[in-house]
Amino acid sequence: MLLSGGGTEYLVLRLSLCKMLQKKGENPCSAGCFSSLTLSYTLYFVQDKYSYIMHDFRKLAVWRRSMDLAEQIYRISGNLPVDERYGMASQMKRCSVSVPSNIAEGAGRGTRRQFRYFLEIAMGSCNELQTQLELAFRFNYIEEQVLIEVGEDIIQVYKMISAFYRSLSAED
Repeated sequence: MLLSGGGTEYLVLRLSLCKMLQKKGENPCSAGCFSSLTLSYTLYFVQDKYSYIMHDFRKLAVWRRSMDLAEQIYRISGNLPVDERYGMASQMKRCSVSVPSNIAEGAGRGTRRQFRYFLEIAMGSCNELQTQLELAFRFNYIEEQVLIEVGEDIIQVYKMISAFYRSLSAED
């Protein structure tokens, strides 16, 4: 499907679902046939001979793993003292949510360079989260076992982001 956006910009949407619909005897081009379906897609932006890929962030293992980490941090921060509700607990929640949020935002950008920028922010949020976790341990808000287990999860997410970052060429 090719949509004109005016000028030299085009949005090309490749639907992997077309063949499946054709096998079922449905016409993938009929009006409204995609409205009730969840689509698996890759978006390509074409502008002046350059092609940019926009990832479906929900399919990225690193995004899914960072979402699990954010859930874990929310559970942990809920056990911090009440007087830390607007301090450390809030900061831990914000930086844990920042990791998958920046991965998703970067995936929606038009260039690999922009995607890499948001992955850099996500890696910084991992470091910030590790610091918050270590402070929580120093203040005796969490047990050493929690520090070790969650710390290992943070490091694993960081490594996944870093590997993904390196796999995206900076050239656009």
